[in-house]
Amino acid sequence: MTDPTSAHNLAYDLAKDFQPTVAAMVALAAAFFAYRGVAQRIAYDKEVADVARLRARISLCTRLMLRTRPLVRQAQFLVDWLKNEEISVALKEIDEQMTRWPKTPPELDEAWQHVDAIPVAAIDELDAFRDNLDRFEYVCANPREEKESWPKFQVNALISVAKEIVYHGSQLDKALEAEIAAIRGRLDERSSGRIV
Repeated sequence: MTDPTSAHNLAYDLAKDFQPTVAAMVALAAAFFAYRGVAQRIAYDKEVADVARLRARISLCTRLMLRTRPLVRQAQFLVDWLKNEEISVALKEIDEQMTRWPKTPPELDEAWQHVDAIPVAAIDELDAFRDNLDRFEYVCANPREEKESWPKFQVNALISVAKEIVYHGSQLDKALEAEIAAIRGRLDERSSGRIV
């Protein structure tokens, strides 16, 4: 017959020998679940930050597009009006039209400050658009006395600069529309997954 105390001692010795192993396995399991929770939280926070960044980009692109369109329309109107040969354009009429010219929107400077937030295809167009708006303001800012001596040159200069504004503004508009559509697509994909 076996001694019950020896069987008890054997079980105790085995448990005592494997106690560090069992404790290590419990600690490893706890560490795994803690890591998994932290990794999920990091992934969630990254997703939220990515969505916020996309929303900021779409906001900037949309505001920029909506602010450039009136300038393009006004420039096209000005080109058509100045090129109309049936009217003799007087300097007084030109000055009156220039008072209706919209002010350069602050979104252009904001977009230039955050050029990394607009599409690459729009950067050159934004630069050219801003430059031509500056040229336009320069042509319009000449003193009245100078305008009297060179009306035909001023009209041609206004037409030339306004055409450039129309061209680069239209190209900028197309690039921004494409970018907005792409961002909306990415946001829709993400919202169907998790983040709204």
